[in-house]
Amino acid sequence: MHGVVRRCFRGSYAESAAYATALGIHRALGTWQRSVRRFVVPDRFLGEKLVHGGFPADRIRTVCNPFDVERYVPNYGGEGYALFVGRWIRPKGIFTLLDAAARTKVKVVIAGDGEDAEGVRAHPVVRAGTVTLVGAVYGEEMERLLNRAGMVVVPSEWYDNLPMMVCQAFAAGKPVVASRINGIPEYVRDGETGLLFAPGDAAGLATSLDRLAADEGFRLSLGREARRTAEQLFSPGQWVAAMELVMEEAMGG
Repeated sequence: MHGVVRRCFRGSYAESAAYATALGIHRALGTWQRSVRRFVVPDRFLGEKLVHGGFPADRIRTVCNPFDVERYVPNYGGEGYALFVGRWIRPKGIFTLLDAAARTKVKVVIAGDGEDAEGVRAHPVVRAGTVTLVGAVYGEEMERLLNRAGMVVVPSEWYDNLPMMVCQAFAAGKPVVASRINGIPEYVRDGETGLLFAPGDAAGLATSLDRLAADEGFRLSLGREARRTAEQLFSPGQWVAAMELVMEEAMGG
């Protein structure tokens, strides 16, 4: 009922009610206990949340999502700007980023669109031209934008397990400045593959951007470690091998 009252699914009472009803029915029927032998999650955080929700801990396996790392040619330098790509909604931390942009001289480029687009365009740093909005970009256009970036920002303020943008940034050899929330810190390791700040902390985000901009050697070392991490964890071959073990367990009872 909490999910319905809070319109947790796409801001809709009706859709949240439908979703909650389906979950409630399957919980009452014991579907998760009877019909599922293994639950696969991309990070430990999500697995712990499932356990808190009543799922059996002994059936949960962590396998990070596969990503075609090899199609990205890393560019450890770039033009130095900080790139955000995603939905323009408050839970994604877009307004925290805009507030941080007012505290730093690092150029910020924001790609995407979303329900809060009007508020984004009305923000003082956007109206002043301090932040560049490029709208929704996809495919090769997005990859070129990423290739030229010096760093990628993932300022999420809601649960966001292994965001695709982290995979793309790592594959491109870019350090990630991200919120210290949910499963993100399992991949964005502070001082190794990027920098972490408290969710909603615009000053902390600005400090992280300034630190990377001021120390090119540090930024490049983070980018190289990010690429190595992507090669080790995200390759489709690694995913296939891990999933084969999960399937063998499931089929064996």
